[in-house]
Parts: sequence; C-alpha cells; structure tokens
Amino acid sequence: MRRYVATRFAIAVLALTLPTLAAAQDAAPDTSIAKPLSYRLASKLGGSVHSSLGYSERYVFEFGGGRMEIVDDTFVLVAGDRSAPLDEAVTTVHAAVQSLWHGDLQHRPTRAATVWVFASRKNYEKFVAEFGPKGARSSDLSFYVPESKLIPEISEIYFCAEGQGLGGIGHEIAHHLVRYDFPRAPTWLAEGLPALLEAARPTPDGELHSQAHFRLETLRTALTKPDYAPLVRLDVLFGLRDDAAFRKHEALSYALAREFLRWADSRHQLWPFYRLFREGVLTDETGEKAFATVFGKTPADATDEFLDWIRSKEAE
Repeated sequence: MRRYVATRFAIAVLALTLPTLAAAQDAAPDTSIAKPLSYRLASKLGGSVHSSLGYSERYVFEFGGGRMEIVDDTFVLVAGDRSAPLDEAVTTVHAAVQSLWHGDLQHRPTRAATVWVFASRKNYEKFVAEFGPKGARSSDLSFYVPESKLIPEISEIYFCAEGQGLGGIGHEIAHHLVRYDFPRAPTWLAEGLPALLEAARPTPDGELHSQAHFRLETLRTALTKPDYAPLVRLDVLFGLRDDAAFRKHEALSYALAREFLRWADSRHQLWPFYRLFREGVLTDETGEKAFATVFGKTPADATDEFLDWIRSKEAE
C-alpha cells in the first residue's frame, strides 16, 4: 500500500516515476500467488493509475474530500467527503485483495479502479447523480463500473458506508479482480464470489472465512415455500447459463451462489473448484465437469448434502 496526498505536483512527479515503478515491480520477487505483471503490462497499469489520480482530483474537493491512497498498485481510493472512512476502507480493500490473490486468482488487472469512498449518503447521492455513469441509481450504496464514461482506461467503484458498513466495498473490489482473472465466469460465479466478501474475515491463507448473513436466511425461507423450494438446488444453480437466467429470481440466485461457494470453502474445495473451472472453461462452460472432479459427484447428486449444511448450525 502507498500513501498519497493529492496535489498537482505529486501527480506530475508520479507521472515521471511510473516507468521506474513498473520496472521495479517487474523485477522484484513476488510473494503472492498471483503472477506479477510484465514490464509492459505494469507500465499500462501505472498509466491507468496516473489517469485515475488526475481524474479524481478534478471532482472531489467540493465535498471536502480529496485525500487519496493507492492500494496494491491497482485501486485508487478517494475520500469523497470529509468524514469518509478512508483508513478503514484501505484496510478492507487490502485484506480482500490479498485473500483473493492468495486464494487462487492468477491474473492481475491491468486497469486501475478509482474507488469513491463516502461517509454521507446525502453527499454520495449528489455525487453519483452529478458525476456517476448514465442510469446509475444513487439508491445503490455501492456498484462497479468496468469502464469509466470519461476515462475509458480506468474502472470505477462507488461506495457509501452509511447504511451498510464496509462489506459492500469488498464485494465491488472482488468484481474488478474476478473480471480480469476469469472473464468467462458465468454470472452466478461472477456475482457469488464477490458476495462472499460482504461478510468475511479475509486472510492470506486463501480461505475467506465468509460468515453467514441475510442470504442464508433467503435460502432457508425459500425452502419453506412450495414455489421456490425446487429452485434451491445445485443443479439449478449450474443451469443458470446466462445473465437473464440469473436475474429471473435475482435474490434467490445471489443467495444460492453465495451459499454454495461458502459451503465449498468450508470443505476447502472452493479454490480447487474455481481453478479447475477457470482453466477448463472453454470445454466446460457450466463448470459441471470441474464440480464432478472436485466433489466426486454431480451437482444434482450433491444437493442433499448441500441442503443439510444449509439447515445446520454449522452454516450459521
């Protein structure tokens, strides 16, 4: 993590030193599992970070913010208002990044993500309405934009702590990392893995130690409803082959994806499954072959065991 005070002079200095930083990153030994970037890609990421810093400086000061910090060479966290919990956000983002890289993410982003951090919902909603992407809903207290509308070479994350704590920022950080690591991931995995970070104690050992929250109750409630109980099955989850299928029963799909991955993590099978699915996705688009290899049975055959866990004290 690098501390950074936003000034035009500092931005100019950073622009001059980016090639040196990129070379140093390329040459230094890497202690995480994620592969280090080549010099060319590190330079590309450095240029994206520079664009993010310059872009951010233009918009935040009217709200009393402006402090910035670069986290893991990829995320530019910006205090959008005076009371923004930037230090806590930096800690949360760094823990999430390190946990996912040490889990089994192999491919680092080559694009920086500007993370707008607000304490006040009023300030956040005003900022999103004025500067956010077209169609953005300020009622969404956090969301991820893969490509900024003004600076295409950066991504953006909008986050407000009021009303949700810091769980949402980990979710959005995971979106950026998974997008680069597993671009062919189905929606249920691309949404389910970030959902693990909503309530988690990320550690560098590769286990997210994700905790139960409202999505577990969503599944338990669904199991009591005749219209929804048949949908709480692993073969149904693996049958969600596109975004439209996932969104049809969105709340239930989120819950099913998150709790399946949390169940897999409790068995130390999350990352073996994720790795095998990612590496074989061209011939295993649904992930069912990877599941059978790791779990020793089909999603349909494993459903009863999964449901027993959902109903158990262990899942709480």
